[in-house]
Amino acid sequence: MNRSRVSNLIIVLCGVLVIFTLLMNLPHANIINQYAGQGLIYMMLTAVMLLFGVLLTQGEFSVVHVAGIAGFLSLPVEALPILLWGTTIGALLGGTLLMFRQQDVGLRRRTTIRNVGTVVMICARLTLSLFVASNIYDYLHGPHPLHPPLLQAFVPLLVFAVLFSALYTIIFCLESYVEQRSIRLMLRQDSLLLAAMVIIPLPFAILSAMVMSLSPSSITIFAIGALMTTVGLYRFSRTRFQLQKQLDEQRSLTAVSQALQSDLKLDSLLFAIYNQVAQLMHTDQFVTALYERNSRKLRFPLVMQNGQAVKDYSEDIQNSPLGRVLRQQTALLISADSTIPHSWLGVPLVAGGRLLGAISVRSNDPQQPFSDDDKRLLMIVAGSASVAIDNAQLYTQQMTRAIRVTALNRTLPLLTGTLALDTVQQTIVAAAEDILQSNGVALFVQGDDVKSAMQLVASTGLNQVDETMTPDDIVKREKKATYLGLDLVVGNERLGGLAFFFNEGNFYDEEDTPIALTFAAQAAQAIHNARQYTITDKALERQVVQVTETRDRLQVILDTMTEGILMIDCDGVVTLANPRVDVAGLNAQTLLGQNVDFLLEKPDFDLAERMGFDSDQKVRNLLKLLRAPEGWNMSDPFSYTVTNEGDERHIERNIILIKGADSNVLGMMLVFSDETEARELSQMRTDLSNMIVHDLRSPLTAVTTGLKLLRDIVPVESPLHPTVVMTTETSQRAIRKMLVRVDSLLDISRLDSGALTLETEPTDMATVADSVCIELSPLAQELEVTLTTDIGDETPALDADSDKVERVLQNLVDNALKFCPANGKVTIKAHQPEVDEQGERFVRIDVSDSGPGIPDEYKTRLFDRYVQMKGRRGKRRGSGLGLTFCRMVVEAHGGRIWIEDNPGGGSIFAFTLPVAEAGEVDKAV
Repeated sequence: MNRSRVSNLIIVLCGVLVIFTLLMNLPHANIINQYAGQGLIYMMLTAVMLLFGVLLTQGEFSVVHVAGIAGFLSLPVEALPILLWGTTIGALLGGTLLMFRQQDVGLRRRTTIRNVGTVVMICARLTLSLFVASNIYDYLHGPHPLHPPLLQAFVPLLVFAVLFSALYTIIFCLESYVEQRSIRLMLRQDSLLLAAMVIIPLPFAILSAMVMSLSPSSITIFAIGALMTTVGLYRFSRTRFQLQKQLDEQRSLTAVSQALQSDLKLDSLLFAIYNQVAQLMHTDQFVTALYERNSRKLRFPLVMQNGQAVKDYSEDIQNSPLGRVLRQQTALLISADSTIPHSWLGVPLVAGGRLLGAISVRSNDPQQPFSDDDKRLLMIVAGSASVAIDNAQLYTQQMTRAIRVTALNRTLPLLTGTLALDTVQQTIVAAAEDILQSNGVALFVQGDDVKSAMQLVASTGLNQVDETMTPDDIVKREKKATYLGLDLVVGNERLGGLAFFFNEGNFYDEEDTPIALTFAAQAAQAIHNARQYTITDKALERQVVQVTETRDRLQVILDTMTEGILMIDCDGVVTLANPRVDVAGLNAQTLLGQNVDFLLEKPDFDLAERMGFDSDQKVRNLLKLLRAPEGWNMSDPFSYTVTNEGDERHIERNIILIKGADSNVLGMMLVFSDETEARELSQMRTDLSNMIVHDLRSPLTAVTTGLKLLRDIVPVESPLHPTVVMTTETSQRAIRKMLVRVDSLLDISRLDSGALTLETEPTDMATVADSVCIELSPLAQELEVTLTTDIGDETPALDADSDKVERVLQNLVDNALKFCPANGKVTIKAHQPEVDEQGERFVRIDVSDSGPGIPDEYKTRLFDRYVQMKGRRGKRRGSGLGLTFCRMVVEAHGGRIWIEDNPGGGSIFAFTLPVAEAGEVDKAV
């Protein structure tokens, strides 16, 4: 028995029971006269409370039973018939009004279709529950009307409440079944709410009955209170559903946005759109109609019917609602009260002012029609989907083009890899089908006679073709929609033609023109080459000669290199070794073709040591790493010493990973450079610097002592004393400068070798600058140059070697004085501390002058050794080491030094030094 018959049976049975109950409880005339007022109140109260039911997931539930319970317990037992008739008539009136009341479709996905059966079930729910429970209550001698104390009525009241609640709930479930609602869904989602609405009002009904039994006039207060409570619950439930719906919509729209941003594949994107739309609204049919990006042909890439994908879907666009949406580019809602037996909703897909297509959904369930809210939601989804679909179509187009370009690039080596004409022709037709995604390709070649007709020599994707057919003949026989023909031309010679056949029209994208023409040019060139050359002994010999010449040239290059080259493949075999590996004590002829593991086993060979490894195991580990190169890290050059026939050699070894064209690892190359001579030169330069420093320092110190003795010998009162003092001070200043240069030469050598250690301490830059100014002020006065400082008290102490920094500043100021003209100005300035990229605080110090400036090409080179500007001579000749010393000292402090143009003319030599930490300053203080 189907559900419809069962529902009709339930309605008939409940209707008969209601009529039977009413007939058994016909009130007498005197009862009507006495309790008509109360009966009318309960009738109206029942009708109104039914209209303001609390929304459930499906259907509504009203606390109207409060009125019947309160009326039964507050009236005498003889008033039960008038109460039953009043409740039934109120239920009949309220149910009828519910049947004709327009439902708020926007609050819930599924609506309830109410009819006469609904009215019957509402009457049965109220009448039968009250009748059965009241008779049991009277059978248990429950008091009428209810009055305190309640202890003697506890058992009858308990039985009455339990029985009434059970019958009321059971008949409500039957009512849900009759109205095509899911009882299982209702019990799963609304069971707690139903229990609360049935049980919680019972104590209030009992209490109200006691109050009304003591004061009959309080029935008005009870009615008003019941109505206000019902209306409040009614409004609260709708507000709750509205908020819940907005939350669900926002969550779904967020999921839609995330889904649309996560994939650029059109098929996956459309499925994501469908899944999200199906969660937002009931969808029996989902249709996506899209225009092809170039041909503007409408197709249906995704159609879902009852959750299943539909293949080969078609629709008469001219006479369908979808066609109207596409033509007018506006959303269209066909509601359930129209002439068609379902609800339909369609929205256009528009991106950048361009119509992409449309989305339509259909609901076949009359209880779940689409609303204006659904229309709004689908338009929002369509807005996001339009951009995503447009991007996906563009992505698909770009990927198709990339595939075609890749196929074109892959074809070129195939075409140039052979000179066999048949192979070239078959390669052309095989590659052509992939390049333009065609449904067949035919290659036509011109014969030796220019006037002869072209013949079909190769084809693919075609069944019934022969060499005498033309492209038009093939279209007719193979039932193709159209074809694209390209001439194969080399220079002014036409070699033939290439025809691409397609099953559908509007096949060709103008943006593919360059690819098609490029392929045609390559194909023509390949055919031309194949015609001119054949695979003969001459061609093979020419290739062998080329390979031999290349090998010989490579061997000559390897033999003339100053570095030793050793190449080992992934199997550990030495595949290449040039004669210069003898710098490491190795013999190229002995190594070639040998396995490294085998060579390591020779005790007198010392392979690991001569290759610069501590042990044989490290060499084996390197070979293992070569076979699993994903863990390979680029190694730095390694220097070591090897003894070869009593001669000690200093070797620098580099290890280079060798990869093929496909990025596969082929092996590794070890490069051995003989650094012996370079080291000896470096040691000689160091020794020479030390010797110069030692040989100059002692005489200069003696001259300084002699000058001091000369100044002390001359009496103060002697007329020669001022001249002697001035002369000795000038000489001592020159000697100090010479000592500074000597120390700089020594320090540069130590900085190069890493032997110089900075003695850093918190240093006051103002003190250092004052010391430099005192030292160089006589020179500045002599040159008529103003020497000033601009270092504020707020300049923090620097973490620096004060002696080295003073010499840096003295070099820079001396250099500025050297090129500054008369009446010029040299300024020492300190800026406010700044923070570099590593978070360290640095202070910038500037030495600016008003001299001729530094050309851009020298701003970096001047800090190299012995570099001086050509064509420019200062007032004194320098050594070319002062700025080199400055750069090395500043960099040793972690700072940097550079040259800028002075906005007022001249140059600015700027450098940075680190700021001393607060703890270091406190210790210094």
